[in-house]
Amino acid sequence: MINTSKTERVLYASDVSIYEIIPCGVAFPKGPDEVRALLDIANRENVPLHPRGTGTSTVGQSLGNGISIDFSKHMNKIMHIDKDYVDVEPGITLGKLNSVLEKKGLFMPVDPSSMNMCSVGGMVSNNASGIHSFLYGDTKDHVLGLEGFWADGSFFSTIKGENIKNITEKLSKLHDKVQKLKSKLPLTKKNSSGYNIRDSFLSDGKIDLNKLLVGSEGSLCIITKLRLRVLELPKKRITLLSLFDDLEKGLEAVKLVRDIKGLSAIELFDEELISAGKEYFPELRDFFDNRAKAGLLFEIDGGAENFVEAQARELEKRLSSLAIKTEFGRSTEKRQWLWHMRRSAQSMLNRIHGSVQSLRFIDDVAVPSDSIMEFYKQEKKILDRYGLKTAFFGHIGLGNFHINPRIDTRAKDFMKTINAVSEETYALVKSLGGTFAAEHGDGILRQPYIKKFSPELHALFAEIKDIFDPKHILNSKDKIELRYGFTPKSNIKKEILDAVERCHGCNECIDFCTAFIKNGSEDEGCKARGRANLMRAIVRGSLDEKDMRTALHYIEACRLCGKCLTECPTGVNVMETASLLRESLILPLSLKKRFMMWLLRPLRSMLAKKINSAKADSVVNIDAYGTVIKLGLYYAPYTKDIINNAKNKNLKLTTSDKDLQKYLLNIHSL
Repeated sequence: MINTSKTERVLYASDVSIYEIIPCGVAFPKGPDEVRALLDIANRENVPLHPRGTGTSTVGQSLGNGISIDFSKHMNKIMHIDKDYVDVEPGITLGKLNSVLEKKGLFMPVDPSSMNMCSVGGMVSNNASGIHSFLYGDTKDHVLGLEGFWADGSFFSTIKGENIKNITEKLSKLHDKVQKLKSKLPLTKKNSSGYNIRDSFLSDGKIDLNKLLVGSEGSLCIITKLRLRVLELPKKRITLLSLFDDLEKGLEAVKLVRDIKGLSAIELFDEELISAGKEYFPELRDFFDNRAKAGLLFEIDGGAENFVEAQARELEKRLSSLAIKTEFGRSTEKRQWLWHMRRSAQSMLNRIHGSVQSLRFIDDVAVPSDSIMEFYKQEKKILDRYGLKTAFFGHIGLGNFHINPRIDTRAKDFMKTINAVSEETYALVKSLGGTFAAEHGDGILRQPYIKKFSPELHALFAEIKDIFDPKHILNSKDKIELRYGFTPKSNIKKEILDAVERCHGCNECIDFCTAFIKNGSEDEGCKARGRANLMRAIVRGSLDEKDMRTALHYIEACRLCGKCLTECPTGVNVMETASLLRESLILPLSLKKRFMMWLLRPLRSMLAKKINSAKADSVVNIDAYGTVIKLGLYYAPYTKDIINNAKNKNLKLTTSDKDLQKYLLNIHSL
């Protein structure tokens, strides 16, 4: 029931945050009875439990030294669909849920950028919101009921009203204290920091348990069933992109359009993301203007085409004095590309090569909408003082900024910089009535700052925790370590270290990694992310000989499709990295791979000869060499040198294979 192998535990030691904590075991429950059994073990042995969805948290909520509970492997099903709600297990991804609901003309409207990869249980755990939260709100606004277990192992259901009286009676004794402390809460519409006392402790003395449990990050209960409100899909949608020659003009524009009817999204991105978007999304290059230093991406939802068109024209008119231009994305294809670019913002920032990483540590602040200009100006001064570069983007319609400064993670004092910048940023946010965590939650990262925000609120949250979990077995943390800043083995090549650090664990590989898709078992180790995590463990020397063999089994499970090179949003070439790692550590090579190396050698020689003999500035067709280019990167990394030689000679390599075209683009960028 609980896997305690070092290899398996390493796979669950990280998420998208800066932390790495190896659990003492990993469990894969198949239903509520097995969850109850885990709680029995936890209470008997005094071992913490850490509920986990798909591991896409940016602040380390699901990490810990206890038992990691993976709900995504088995408890990932849709249980019932009604016209107004859907019952699901916590491990299902939002992408899968909405793909089923869409066929019925319905959707769950909360859409974080990780919507295709994140679990619904994880969304409930940290009260996720997302791009369309301007109109549709947060996860808490769509949870109708929950079922699961309290810390003592007893079953509860807010859907049926079972086993909740004792808890609500205890909470009711805090009512007067809560009402007095509500004035200390952030003034923002979005807030995922601390427990949601604003919406759960009602003025009439009643307790809304759903609102309190949403956003509690697995610290008050373990959820096994969720009832979520669903809505009808908008009949019409228009996406608009407004470009500005100055980011401050973009911020000024926000207040001019907030009252546009049907406006569901107002998203900000700056010059850095515009440049990245043009590079990685050539389909959108005609949308951008070379003068653009910032952009606002809007979406308008409605029931009739003439309504959304009229609102879009009104928005364009209001922005005419500030924007360089406003482009309309009416076609489904254009809309999808624009939103795909926006959802890939963090991943594009992570394509940096080397020890400098785009880190998430002040990534989720929000201030009241009227304070966004003041916050931007003051925050830029803070970052400039520390010499840090960053991109500014986020759900600006609700004052929510995503800021991920670039920091050298191999510098000895990089954590001092992180702490100092965090202190100053959060002091600024507090002075403006904002929140440290608008939608990503507190997790390990921001938990220490709750007390600094308000000692009184921190004490209240501790009282609430003790009511639900007096033994503190639910998601309690002990020893905390970082995934960055370690000393690698001396014989590890820099390219390997760069690659394993660049994988930030976004989990997007569940949609393209052939090994994971074909395996069909939802094994974490079969994902490209899993192989990158295992290679990082090998690089740091965390695995003994026995565990190394198990890790190599997962690494060798790669189907060699090469899609990580073209589809991975951060550009981590798992095939090449595995090959380089094998060379560095003289790891064993399977018979299959030896045969493939032998088979590809003559093709690679022919390709090299064709490139070397071609005249400079000429055109060379490489349709016949697609296989050797793709697979050669895995079996012989110097295949890349052949392609780069073509670049040095200014050869134009042509191919009708679209995947191969992407390979060439990515090889040149590596």
